[in-house]
Amino acid sequence: MNKNEDFDYNEMKMAEAASGTFDYVEKYYIVAKKDSVFNLHFRYWAEAFNKFQSLNENNFCLEEGLIIINCLCNSLAILAGMNMKARNNVPGLVELYEKTLKKDKKWIIDSELLKDLKEMNNYYNNLSKHLNQVDWRKAMLKEITYKKICKYMNTAKEIWLWILNKKYNDNIPEDKLCFFDHNFLDS
Repeated sequence: MNKNEDFDYNEMKMAEAASGTFDYVEKYYIVAKKDSVFNLHFRYWAEAFNKFQSLNENNFCLEEGLIIINCLCNSLAILAGMNMKARNNVPGLVELYEKTLKKDKKWIIDSELLKDLKEMNNYYNNLSKHLNQVDWRKAMLKEITYKKICKYMNTAKEIWLWILNKKYNDNIPEDKLCFFDHNFLDS
């Protein structure tokens, strides 16, 4: 990437260092700055994907799994918020997809995606926000596995593709589509 491009090269280098990888961060900056938009929802997706790439079933780290869930939920909340009518307050994650986009855009999310989103949001609300040592939270932590993270990565990917297809009339630009070509269910 050339240093004279239309964005702060040092900002990209700091993001690469924070992510612990150079994969996708540079691509993210190319896409985000091409659109002249600060694309935080996309950055959260890229961070979740970067963390996911370092995991496998044999070296699963619960803390990384929780960070991935956090990034995915933040990504999807901002993504929906960017596509709803302006409001003074933004509804919760599930309400955004279950009601707000339906009302504002006439977009109806697939029932299986919504079910998986609700499940992931339950972990986000009960673990990512409030991780204290009570028995029911300890039990929830034991439920989070590599396969479950694969499922949530796939859920987030499918929601992203659903929104992008709506936004681009089923003709997603290739530079955006390249971030969503991984098959998480085969991981």
